[in-house]
Amino acid sequence: MYPLSSSNQGGNRCFKIDKEASRSNQPRFLSVLFKWRIACMIFKLLSLFVMAVYLWGIWKFQKGYKKTNFSSSLPNRFALSLLWPALIFANRSYRKNFQKALKG
Repeated sequence: MYPLSSSNQGGNRCFKIDKEASRSNQPRFLSVLFKWRIACMIFKLLSLFVMAVYLWGIWKFQKGYKKTNFSSSLPNRFALSLLWPALIFANRSYRKNFQKALKG
C-alpha cells in the first residue's frame, strides 16, 4: 500500500500520500487493488445467486402451497415461505411438505 503521512488540521485527520515512497510500491499496490476488486465482484455475484435461489424457493413454495398439509392462513403461509431455508434443515415434516409444494 501507499505509505501515508498524517497531519492533524483543525480536528480533522488528513492522510497524504508520500509520492516518492509510493513509486516503488505502485505495482504491488495495483496488484492488491485488482485482487480486491475481483474478490468484491465474486462476492456480489454469489450474493445475487443466493438471493435468486431464495426468491425462487419462496415463489415455488407459494405456487404449490395448496398441496401441503399446512393451514391456509395468510400469516402462516408467508412465515413458512420466508423461513424455508432454515425450516428445511430443522424440520422433517416441513421438508416433506416443501417437496410436495415443489412438485406442484
